[in-house]
Amino acid sequence: MAILYKLWKKKFIDKSNQEQIKYFANKLTMNTVDERYIAKMAASRCRLSPGDFLNALDSMVWAINECLSTGKNVNLRDLGTFSVSITSNQIDSPEDLSKIRVKAKRVIFRQSRFFTQMLKEIEFKHFKVPDSYVK
Repeated sequence: MAILYKLWKKKFIDKSNQEQIKYFANKLTMNTVDERYIAKMAASRCRLSPGDFLNALDSMVWAINECLSTGKNVNLRDLGTFSVSITSNQIDSPEDLSKIRVKAKRVIFRQSRFFTQMLKEIEFKHFKVPDSYVK
């Protein structure tokens, strides 16, 4: 199966102040699956029931949360690595440490080589959108 895309038209102003129209690929998302769908798929390949898989998934999410909240990175084999990025205001010197405000910014996910390889092997097919759908 291939990933379907449609052409998307975008207008922009170039350096010479002329309006340009360009087209680029825009992935069509047919639907989004949830954890129950993934649980059924995964359960079909192992000895866990979908309910057991969901319990394991809930426990994994809890464990990842606990580890990330204490500054650990979490590497999940063929999935990838989760980590927390932080941000802060600037201070003038180390003596101003009491003035620094540190915040967690986001959870970062770095995909594994397994997913990197999968991305290289994906096929793409253009999906002709009927003219009645084009705006």
